Formats: sequence, C-alpha cells, structure tokens
Amino acid sequence: MLEKILANPGGFVGGCLVWIPVAIWIFMAISWMLMGEAEVIPGVACIMVAFTLGYFTSNPPTPMIGHILVATAVLSLVAVPIVKHATRSQMLHSIHEDQLRLYCDTLRQRPNPGTEFRIAQALWDQGDTQRSIAIAHRVIPSMPVGIFGTEHREFQSWLMRSRIDPNTLTQQTQGCSRCGHRCSVSAVICPACGNEVVLNAAKVAGSHLVRQILIGWSLVVGLVIAMPLIGIALPAAVSIPIIIAVLVGAGFVLVRLIGREIST
Repeated sequence: MLEKILANPGGFVGGCLVWIPVAIWIFMAISWMLMGEAEVIPGVACIMVAFTLGYFTSNPPTPMIGHILVATAVLSLVAVPIVKHATRSQMLHSIHEDQLRLYCDTLRQRPNPGTEFRIAQALWDQGDTQRSIAIAHRVIPSMPVGIFGTEHREFQSWLMRSRIDPNTLTQQTQGCSRCGHRCSVSAVICPACGNEVVLNAAKVAGSHLVRQILIGWSLVVGLVIAMPLIGIALPAAVSIPIIIAVLVGAGFVLVRLIGREIST
C-alpha cells in the first residue's frame, strides 16, 4: 500500500479528495428525493454514478484515468452553484404557482379584473411574458386609471421592456389540457370546461428541472467513467464503435433534455 502511495502520491491525494464532491452530489440527490423534487430512479442513478466516480478515482486502472476522473470531480463542483441557483428558481416558481392557485380560487368566487391583473403579475414574475401581457391587455381597459394607476404604469413598463405589441397576441390561442378546447392566450379559465388553463401552463413551465439536472450530470460523468474503461477492456476494433454509439446516444438524450427545458 505504501509503495503504491509513494509511486503515485498525486493520485492518492486526488483519490481522497474526490470524495468531497462525491459526497456533495450524493447529499443533494438524497435531499431532492426526500423533498419530493426528484423521482427515485434519477436520484438513485446519480448516487450510483457518484459512488462509481469515487471508487474508480481512488482505484484507477491507470494513472491517466485517475487524473481524468479527478478533473471531472473538481469540474463538477463548479456546477454546484449553478444547480443551486436553478433549484432556487424552481422553488420561487412553485411559490408563484401557489399564488396563481390562490388567485384562481378567488376569481371563481368573485370575478374581477383586479384579480386577473394579479395573475398577470405572477406570470410576469415567473417569466411568462406573452401570457402576462395578453391577460393584462384584456383587463386593463376595465380598470379605472384613478383607482388602478399603479397597475396601468406597471403594464406600460412591461410593454416597454418586452417590446411586444399586445394587439398581436389577440389571435393567439392555447389548448386546454382537460378538454382540448382552443382558448385565447389571455384566458385564465377555459370557457368550455372551467379548467384553470393558466395554472396548468405554470405547472408545465416549472416541471422536470431537478430530474433533468440529475440525468444530465449522471450521463456526462458516466460517460467520462465508461469510455476509458471500455477502451482498456476491449480491442480498438470493438471499443471504438461502442464508444461512438454511446456518444451518439448520450448526445441525443442531452439534446432532448436541453430542448425540453428551452421549450418550457
């Protein structure tokens, strides 16, 4: 044991230090699962990949693979603040979703333009620019300037910041997830079945973020671990096609994950 340490002291130190980022990712995965923000399968996959990273970094088949895995573990620490910011944004999104639910309940009991404008504000805060402007554009004419002066000024600031012509939104529609009826993009509640279409849109926009983070991290780190091991275990004629196929498949999955996040 001592001879191995003396032969590769850098690898030994790296093999010890790698368990710090491994522990951080395992802790985050467990926390997300306990809080219900991540499903069990992506969370367990992340934990397994993290343990595998720690094991092969501590016991690398070659010193070069050990150095690559140490670098991967260190770089994964850079992603931790980004991930925390993303999950904090999702938490704020959940808060806005609760506000929307409360406003929709109020609107059912007592329909009024002021509550609908509050819905538009909540949508604006969570980044749904077009929908918020469409709703505000519909209700603002029925809100007297003398009473709702603040709301009028806020709406004008939205138009200036977004540079959206609200008249172009009047013809846009959205599908109700319950009955399929095509509602106006400014609709809060489906006129056909009474479904809260604005709340359903908010749920879609804020979902799957943590799962995408776990799957993306597990996939990238898993590739970094697997490709050198495949290259060592198999002949070049076999390992190269396998590595290419794995990279293509992983790239397809990553593109799907990124595309889903952008589309929401």
